[in-house]
Amino acid sequence: MLLPILQDEQYSPDQHYQAAILLSYTYKRVYDYQSTLKYLLVAREFALKSPKKNIYLATIRSEEAFAYFDTQAYKQADQLMNELERTNFRYLTQENKAKLIMQQGYLRFLSKEYKLAQIKYDQAIELMRVSTPCNLPMIQVKQMQLFAATHQITQMNLAFKAAIAQAEECHIIKYQLYAYEELREIYRRQHDQMRLLQIQQKLDTLNGVYAKEKNIAALHNQKETMLMADTNRQNQQHQSSQQWLKTGLSIITILLFALLGWMRYIRIQQSRIRKQLQAYLAADSNTLPLEATPHKDCQNVLSHRQLEVLDCLNKGMGNKQIAAQLCISENTVKYHIKNIYQMLNVNNRKEFLIRNN
Repeated sequence: MLLPILQDEQYSPDQHYQAAILLSYTYKRVYDYQSTLKYLLVAREFALKSPKKNIYLATIRSEEAFAYFDTQAYKQADQLMNELERTNFRYLTQENKAKLIMQQGYLRFLSKEYKLAQIKYDQAIELMRVSTPCNLPMIQVKQMQLFAATHQITQMNLAFKAAIAQAEECHIIKYQLYAYEELREIYRRQHDQMRLLQIQQKLDTLNGVYAKEKNIAALHNQKETMLMADTNRQNQQHQSSQQWLKTGLSIITILLFALLGWMRYIRIQQSRIRKQLQAYLAADSNTLPLEATPHKDCQNVLSHRQLEVLDCLNKGMGNKQIAAQLCISENTVKYHIKNIYQMLNVNNRKEFLIRNN
């Protein structure tokens, strides 16, 4: 449904932008980051044509930063986040601002700038607590990493408990898994086999529950996808039928007008020819010779041979006599007579002679 919007020029740049940005979100959900970045680039083209350019470009930069961060292209992500930070993350939601600051903190953590990392995490937590508290565990788990690296075990445990409590309150199993997986890695680095075994048992239980939830969600998504596909198919068939109907009606209308025009032209021509022939016959009945053209337009319609045949008919000659007179076959005579009768709108020679007399 979204791709046709991008290809349809009747939509505005804002509508094209919305379609492109939604496509980028769709591909991001299935971890196709190449397509995500592709449609963000398309969205940028339409954003530049919109009065809301600055708002749209800020959103695009933030989404590009998320995509680069997820694919560990940290240099590109850091550059984009720094550009956004210089504008104080203007036009972005509090949630996205919190996520970007968290990512900045993680990059400081990787470069062992632990104090800067802690400052960024604290800023991100304050913003996330106000906007979407259910997403707090994603930052709190990052704090666990930091506290473990700086040997602040008490702080690490507090961050873990806070993450689990928030995940359970919001019924988000993936955040519980995230926290326990990070705790498992911490214990593995510490070679704490007893606690490592306990954490692994908890993870096995959570993974079983999470798998069931994913299966149920997948079934719902599959059903929704099938319904959407069926709806799209019906809409496309309806649109196609409507288009064919419009095209067919247009062609029929054009052909009808052409036919009416042609019939009118034929009637005018036949009327003109009859008048010319009648003028010729009237002139011939006054014994004008063949070479003296009685009507100026007559020769423009009849060939010389037809005029000769008409003159012979007017004299009462039969087909054989006309053929002998003009040195042509009798079939040729019949052909010319047939055409002359059609022009005069008569059915036979008797009717022709009566009308001529």
